[in-house]
Amino acid sequence: MQDKGTVQEKNKIIAGVDIGCSKIVLVIGEIVKDRGINIRFASDYPSRGIRFNGVYDVIVAADAIRSAISKAEKSANVSIEYLHCSVVDNSLQAINSFGIVFPEDEEVSSYDIEAAETIAKKVKLPGERELLAVLPQYYRLDGVSLLNEPIGAKGFRLEMYAHLLIGSAIARERTVQVLERTGLAITGINGKHLAASFATTTKAERKDGIIVIDIGEYVTGVALYKNSHILCSAVIQYGGDRITKDISKLLEITDAEAKKIKERHGCALGDLIDHDALIDDVRGISRGETKKVSQRYLAQIIEARLGEILILAYKETKSNNEPRDFAAGVVITGATAMLKGAAELVQERFGVSARVGIPQGVVGGEGLIADSLYATAVGLLLECEKNLLSTAGVDGEKGNKFIGKGIGVIKNWFFS
Repeated sequence: MQDKGTVQEKNKIIAGVDIGCSKIVLVIGEIVKDRGINIRFASDYPSRGIRFNGVYDVIVAADAIRSAISKAEKSANVSIEYLHCSVVDNSLQAINSFGIVFPEDEEVSSYDIEAAETIAKKVKLPGERELLAVLPQYYRLDGVSLLNEPIGAKGFRLEMYAHLLIGSAIARERTVQVLERTGLAITGINGKHLAASFATTTKAERKDGIIVIDIGEYVTGVALYKNSHILCSAVIQYGGDRITKDISKLLEITDAEAKKIKERHGCALGDLIDHDALIDDVRGISRGETKKVSQRYLAQIIEARLGEILILAYKETKSNNEPRDFAAGVVITGATAMLKGAAELVQERFGVSARVGIPQGVVGGEGLIADSLYATAVGLLLECEKNLLSTAGVDGEKGNKFIGKGIGVIKNWFFS
């Protein structure tokens, strides 16, 4: 029986919100003590006020997100308290850096860690660019590599190696302006491909080495992990929309029709489709016109453009390590990853095992998030939980946003 005066702590309701040009993907979770996150709801909603290069109308974009949140809350019968969101910026870049300090009294303190990070962040950037996040990779103490923070260790020379995420200052500010209008507490914002990586890979895979390719609507993110830390990441200016445009042009149909048949009948390998397989009643450009389309030809169009995207991703990988050095192979995420034959095409082009990245690390999501489309949103949800746990004591009232601390609140990723 509960003692008088004892207040049972209410489980926090959190959400990961993947903001795109055409849709907002939203996943709601409940933080359950000793169980992690229990998925309560997942869906996608129309996005407005956003173009390829970022938010163009803050008010319209905010209204679309508020509408999505309201509908999701009603469907799940919950009230969201905290959000973690993707930054609306397709121009993200990343570089590796390092900082060196010499600990006082030859013992590493938290001050030394912060000082090394401050030095690592001192990189010269163009005026319109800014540092969005610092992801520690590893430390070296007197020449010996360490995976965890070496606080309390004895040594003369501490080196901190870090992966720096860089983006548009304007894009970040506009994303923040949109999110502030939700009236909810925002635990942080981050790049889509990094969030997707967090949701679709395991600690063991990141230790053995894994390549993550997140094929978004307009861009493709690539992230490489080895020895439990991120090696590098990059954003390629090609995405699933290029495939849709190719289908539209070569089949002489509208973009909307091209997207529809890509999602319903698309395949990434032409050899998997029979020569005589046809798609009936494809709407042409002229009103009322319909025609039959070869399903194999459709697959060949998709294979050609997706193959080009994979060539660019392969180059990013090979500039750092040979693909075969990543024992866990390749994980592909995003809506394009769900195309039949996509994983097989990746395996063929990279020469290593490949799989579609289905979100993991949560419970209760059976049938709700069994789709790579939700990878980024689930990754953001996991970040939200981690940031809440690492900011114990932060006032949790709605409207008390701690996004002002900067996007660097994600700094401890992949160190556990």
